[in-house]
This record gives sequence, structure tokens and C-alpha cells, in this order.
Amino acid sequence: MRKFSLEHIKKLSESHKGYVMPKEQRRKISEANKGRTVSKLTREKISKSNRGKIRSDKTKKLLMIIGIKNPSRGMLGKHHSKKTKEKIKRTKLKLFMENKHPTCIDKGSIKWFFKINRLGYNFEINYPLMDIGYVVDGYDEEKHIIVEYDTPYHKQHKQKMRDLERQSNIIEYFESLNKPLKGFFRVDATQNYTPKSVVSIYGKKKL
Repeated sequence: MRKFSLEHIKKLSESHKGYVMPKEQRRKISEANKGRTVSKLTREKISKSNRGKIRSDKTKKLLMIIGIKNPSRGMLGKHHSKKTKEKIKRTKLKLFMENKHPTCIDKGSIKWFFKINRLGYNFEINYPLMDIGYVVDGYDEEKHIIVEYDTPYHKQHKQKMRDLERQSNIIEYFESLNKPLKGFFRVDATQNYTPKSVVSIYGKKKL
């Protein structure tokens, strides 16, 4: 196997900064990898090659961001308590904010919030609720209203369950502060990313 010097690797890394792989090339790679699985023998080799290795603080921080705090122990057959889940969410969000990682923005949401703000609202997109580790799609602090913008992937059963838990936790959080939301709404953009309706979940009946 050919070995490269650290200087050569550094030069390669510098030359690729800012490079964005073409969409068609990404699609071809994705198609080629569909259905591929790692064999048991390969997994064992990877496991052995990682034994005894000490991760740098930077690597540990990145692993925590993606939710792998201690891969060697695993969570097979185990479940976090609600309190632990909330702590993990807060830690992840804090790390994302500190490292200035961009949070996901649903397709079409910026345009929708721009339109509604022209009607007298002042929604801040991707507003972080640091105390409970959530980032809501839009929050108008003055009117104390939250809006979640649902795109096609929100139709998936698992995501629906997460959304229900999420909205319940957010509503309960503000109630625990004796500052209940004046409104919690969901925008239905699950069909081709096109907003079809705005549904009131809590508080005000209409925006």
C-alpha cells in the first residue's frame, strides 16, 4: 500500500478546500453504495485496528456532536431516561453553537417566514431553546409564538413520533416557566415542499 508523507497529505487537503462534489457525481456514488453492507470479518478488523487508540480532544468533541460519546460501551438493549435525553440534547446544541455548526433549514421555510414577517410578525428562523436542547423553525419572541415547518420527511412514522414528543416538551417547558406560549403552529408543507395549511396546536387558533 502506498504511503504519503504528512506534508503531501496536508497539500492534498489544502487543494480540496472549498470543493463541492457535483450533484450528479454524488447521485452515482449513492446509487453504487445502495445495499452494501460491511461484513462481520471487516467489522472485526476495524474493531481490532481501533483498540488502544487514544482520541484527541477535538475528535472526542466531534463524536459527542454526532451522538457517539463512548462507542466502546455501546447502547445495545439500553434506553436513556427522559432526564438523560434532555441533558444530551442540551450538550449537543451547546457544542453546535460553540463550534458554529449550521443547523438544518427546511426547504421553503425561509421564503414562508419572510412572507409572514411582512404581515407584522418578527419570526427568527432556527431559534435555539438552550435549556431543553431544541432548535425551533421559527419563534416570534414579542408575540411569544412558535411555528414548526413540516416538509415531506415529517410524514415518516418515526419522525411524526419525534415531532409529537418535541412539541409536547416545548409546550411543557414554557408552562413550567409560568410563561405559556400564546401560540404553537405547524405549517403543512409535506406535499412537494408547498405550504398547504397552518394548523394550530396550542393557544391561538389562527396566525
